[in-house]
Amino acid sequence: MALRSFVSEAEAELRCGAEGSGGDGSRPGPAIAKKSRKKSQNPNKESRNRKPGSPFKSFEATVHHRRRTPSLRDGLRLFASFGSAPDPTCEVTQLSPCPGKKSLADMEETLRTGHFTVIKGPSSGRRWIRGESIGRGSLGTVYQAMDQQTGELLAVKEVVINASDSADMKFKDQLENEIQIVKELKHPRIVAYLGHDYMGDSLCIYLEFMAGGSLAQALRQFGCFEESLLLAYTREMLEGLEYLHTRETPVVHRDIKGANVLVDLDCHAKLSDFGCSKRDNDTMSHTMRGSIPWMAPEVIKNTGYGRKADIWSFGCVVIEMATAKSPWGSFDNPMAAMCKIAMSDATPPIPEGVSPACQDFIRLCTRRDPADRPDATRLLAHDILKNVIVEDD
Repeated sequence: MALRSFVSEAEAELRCGAEGSGGDGSRPGPAIAKKSRKKSQNPNKESRNRKPGSPFKSFEATVHHRRRTPSLRDGLRLFASFGSAPDPTCEVTQLSPCPGKKSLADMEETLRTGHFTVIKGPSSGRRWIRGESIGRGSLGTVYQAMDQQTGELLAVKEVVINASDSADMKFKDQLENEIQIVKELKHPRIVAYLGHDYMGDSLCIYLEFMAGGSLAQALRQFGCFEESLLLAYTREMLEGLEYLHTRETPVVHRDIKGANVLVDLDCHAKLSDFGCSKRDNDTMSHTMRGSIPWMAPEVIKNTGYGRKADIWSFGCVVIEMATAKSPWGSFDNPMAAMCKIAMSDATPPIPEGVSPACQDFIRLCTRRDPADRPDATRLLAHDILKNVIVEDD
């Protein structure tokens, strides 16, 4: 009842601009996961010293002493102390701050509904603090994070799952499929898997943090690559594909594109985002997966496809690196793109700004008949890559 009363008062303040609220009700307060500069305002410390019998005593005493209407910031402090329910026996080990800045309306909605994410002790034992959003994968949002025990930076892919929603449960199955694939992959050209946890209604996958971002981001910011850099990344991507395609149980990535090739601080390229991947001795698939401009014709036509579809998509990434544009240029709509790729005899335009040898390499990758495309091992032996030496630091 005390919590409901407080929420009602906070709502009234937000609607009417109650006097005495100062600046607290006019803009969002500090991120909940951050420590307050004043020790007296540290809710976590207060919650540890509070006696189990009176969870609201300290907060109510503060409010009566100030003789003013509780502000929005007070509400956030209260939620930071107790999480989603005022249970003094509830062990809260980590709070999950909302990404980015929240509007006042969002803060009001949080108070009204009580929707506040509390992350309890992770089963992996990893304790981490979530930072800013750094991208979206095929199934979830990816955040930068820091391990509280080691200081290690990592990427956390998080998907919120509604157990009563069949579509969400399907997404959960796909994400678990990604976990089963990536946890067995150990290669310098594959983004490393570091573990996973179920946290409340979220599934979090911990991955190697790639500080250089994606190839797509670099191309948008800096434009197309010089051929020497293009060939270095080409070789590294092929090494990753060869590893996937020649495993005892082969893995077909099914979503090769610039946005899914990440770069580390040492400027090495690695394949990421296995949310669409398939691991099976029978590598032929009959479901449409991937991103349309990078899709092979057989994927769109749904005639069955395998590892050679990854080679087509890889060739499209080489075009992307050479032009800083989508491999086919622009289309009016997705249906036009699908018709062009699947129904015509066309192949992606060959960039004019690269050498004839590089143009020949691209043509090999983008042959319409999958049987005519070389595999990753043969492409690594191409003349254009023989003198490209990539050394891991």
